[in-house]
Amino acid sequence: MDQQVNILYLLLCHLNRYLWFEIPGLGVFNGTKSATHINHIDKKIYPGRLLIEFDPANSFRTETMIQNMVSETGFDQELLEEHLAALCQTISESLKKNNEYKFIPFGKINEYGGKLYFNQSENNIHQEFYWMEALEIIPVEQTLSKVINPIEPLTTQKTKSKKEFLFLLIALGILWAIFLSLLLCPPSSRIQSKVNENKLCI
Repeated sequence: MDQQVNILYLLLCHLNRYLWFEIPGLGVFNGTKSATHINHIDKKIYPGRLLIEFDPANSFRTETMIQNMVSETGFDQELLEEHLAALCQTISESLKKNNEYKFIPFGKINEYGGKLYFNQSENNIHQEFYWMEALEIIPVEQTLSKVINPIEPLTTQKTKSKKEFLFLLIALGILWAIFLSLLLCPPSSRIQSKVNENKLCI
């Protein structure tokens, strides 16, 4: 068999992509993704986890899984089937001998009273698969600076200067109207007195 094929890694890839994989004669491992969460105690943001549940009933989807692996990796189908069969044999022999199999990186399979049980490892395989790490929460520090007064005084000055300008304009208009009235309309009493003086002189 080709040593370049790592069937455990391919199963992990299939689990992360399709959220399931099957071991023939053993059962199906179904995955569900949990959301990213924040731990306020250690002030870190942790990536989502991949939770695995084991169903000992066969779903007969091994052929579909092999086809998915062939299409994504380009490995020969017979080669992948050989590696999967070797893994199945290793698991069954370990269960017969020790009643357990360390299914790295997924967890541990145990056999009690003819029944199979699966315990997921505490490691976040989803995090390890994508090379993700917990991110530290960095508090935002507010720097205090000198309080600069807003430009309200300028606006009030502008409004004041506008009002003063309007007042001066009105006053100038009134004075101009008075000047024009005096210029165009002389008093009639002065004209009449001058006419009388001329008559007396004659």
